[in-house]
Amino acid sequence: MMMKRFLAILSLFCAAMLLATAAAASPENEETGAFNGYLVRIEDKPHLLMKATRSASPASVPDGCESLGGGLYYAETAEEAEDLSALGRVLYCEPNYILTVEDSAEGYEPDPWNLRSVGASSAWVHTDANGCYDRRGDGVTVAIVDTGVMASHPDLAEARILDTINLSGVENGVDNYHGTFIAGIMAAGVGNGIGTDGLTPDVTILPVCVTWSGGTTDVRTAVEGIRQAADFGADVITFSIGGNNDSAALREACSYAEERGVILVSSAGNYRSGISKSETNYMYPASYSSVVSVSACRLKNGEVEFDGDYSYFNDKVDVSAPGTDIVSLDLNGGTIRKSGTSFASPVVASMAVMARQADPAMDKDRFVKLLEESSVDLGDPGYDVFYGYGYVNIPAFLDALDAEMSGGETAAEAEPSFKKISLLLSGEIGVNFFMDLPETEGVDYGGSWMEFTVDGGDGRTASDAYDPDHRDKSGEYYAFTCYVNSLQMADTITAAFHYTDGEEEKTVTQTYSVREYLDAVAAGDHSSEMKALGAAIGDYGYYAQAYLTELHGSDPGAGHAAMPAGTVYTDSDYAEAAEGVSGQAVLKVPGNSGIEKVTYSLNLDSSTGITVYLKPAEGYDGEITAVIDDGGENAAVLQSDGRYRIQISGITAHRLADPHTVRVTAGKTFAFDISALSFADTILHAPTAGKAAKDLAVALYRYYEKANAYLASLD
Repeated sequence: MMMKRFLAILSLFCAAMLLATAAAASPENEETGAFNGYLVRIEDKPHLLMKATRSASPASVPDGCESLGGGLYYAETAEEAEDLSALGRVLYCEPNYILTVEDSAEGYEPDPWNLRSVGASSAWVHTDANGCYDRRGDGVTVAIVDTGVMASHPDLAEARILDTINLSGVENGVDNYHGTFIAGIMAAGVGNGIGTDGLTPDVTILPVCVTWSGGTTDVRTAVEGIRQAADFGADVITFSIGGNNDSAALREACSYAEERGVILVSSAGNYRSGISKSETNYMYPASYSSVVSVSACRLKNGEVEFDGDYSYFNDKVDVSAPGTDIVSLDLNGGTIRKSGTSFASPVVASMAVMARQADPAMDKDRFVKLLEESSVDLGDPGYDVFYGYGYVNIPAFLDALDAEMSGGETAAEAEPSFKKISLLLSGEIGVNFFMDLPETEGVDYGGSWMEFTVDGGDGRTASDAYDPDHRDKSGEYYAFTCYVNSLQMADTITAAFHYTDGEEEKTVTQTYSVREYLDAVAAGDHSSEMKALGAAIGDYGYYAQAYLTELHGSDPGAGHAAMPAGTVYTDSDYAEAAEGVSGQAVLKVPGNSGIEKVTYSLNLDSSTGITVYLKPAEGYDGEITAVIDDGGENAAVLQSDGRYRIQISGITAHRLADPHTVRVTAGKTFAFDISALSFADTILHAPTAGKAAKDLAVALYRYYEKANAYLASLD
């Protein structure tokens, strides 16, 4: 009898909770009270009274209900929610509210004001005191809990995108454009001439698709997305979805992520048309204490201002960022213009990525303090409900971050670490990885080495052993060099430094590519000579790939990442280059020698160099020798086709016009000079040369010309 009375009381308690939450979801809320089922939280540890009244066997989950983990359950109906009380003490029972993405109407004619106004380029070229690019997101994972990401978008070709966690079951894990748009703001390629420029192009993206029907989800799915992203190990979560109804389940999920070290960033919210605006209105999850809330600004008459047409404003806003008339990526492979706090949030999320790259232990409170110190104070002096602590300023933020990081050496700084990267402009372009190898007890670098893996073509590997004398000019950092050819300029290089700490083998890794270096040069504050050289290297890589594709009738660089389209050359460019290389190709074979013909080719798919071919005269069976008159031992080799081949390799960029004397003995002795630009001379003066060959010849000449101009500027 007593047990029956207790269960009746418990049933009334659950019913009362359901009535209370249903009232909260009534049309009294101006925005939306729509919900789909119920969420019931059962206490992790059974109440003493419940333990006393339970049977020996634990209760099973009632039909129609589902466990979501962490003591949270989903029920389709109020009656099923009530049945869950058999599992334990009910901490809360609430509607499974519907949430929507936070975008609004399209903007006007695009202008990259958003990137300029926050100082985006400072992150692309930020280095430590010795020139290491270190704020582009490498090694940091951001979970975009949204509508999914179109990984095949051309402007995300170089992005690091993990497999989608598809919780909504939509086809290909992409519900609509929204998540791809956000991914573009954060991780689109920089300086590639397509789409937009991402703030942190080297960040790793974990797409978590939680929406269906073009941007709709519910608390149940959102909670699962946040928890799975946190369990995966995301450093940052950006969540540009929300609703007006406070949800204990959503609040708990955000706290769960924060407790696991995740920095959560969310859009403050958008007002729908016709809804009255007030600072007492809140959007969730942005208004939870565990989340960084971001309002949206626009550019009006050349000035940045809060966009009161749609952006929420309240005392939970932390900072503001550009959200109006933003250009980013669309599902058609191009771009689209949109406005919304959804597109202010990823700006701040990228800043969180920068902070986590600087310090993997960076938490939300420290991050917000850095935002407070560095943001531009707009509106009323000090904190206000529109801008929060101000409008974000990436250069000032990075200065504040650097200042905090320089406060004392961390344990990580005592480990071997990558410090900077440069290019070695030899014929086969070298990527120099410079490392700080601190003197640490128990560590002997004598047997250490760097392993390079080029992610393209056959995925070749190479290595460079530790050399105590191979350092940068300052003598502070140790250099390890990986050489790539023209086909590999856009391929990712993974550099893995192997060393022994006591008896434990350890590895430190870094990834980079020549293209990333060139993009950073184009976007950074560098001399005109350096920028011109960077552009010339890019053109050389692009036209080398195009020429080899045409020459072989297929793609010889299958599996290699493509370089972005190069400069479009005109007849005047061909004429200028032809004049510049004139006289480079003068090959004369004396009569009555044992050589009928001398031909040559330019090497592109190994190191930049020249291969000379000697075809014996018909009927000549005497000895043939040929050497490069450079004091080396490079001699001709007989091929299966009867020709002799001699190779000149590794010609540095500024010496592409230098002559190499080939001395031939075949009945009589003669010599001729040849250079890498002999190829350009021959092509540009041949009436039948194709466009691909002519473009490559011009690119080769420009590469040589700009390399010399850059070196001269250093004197």
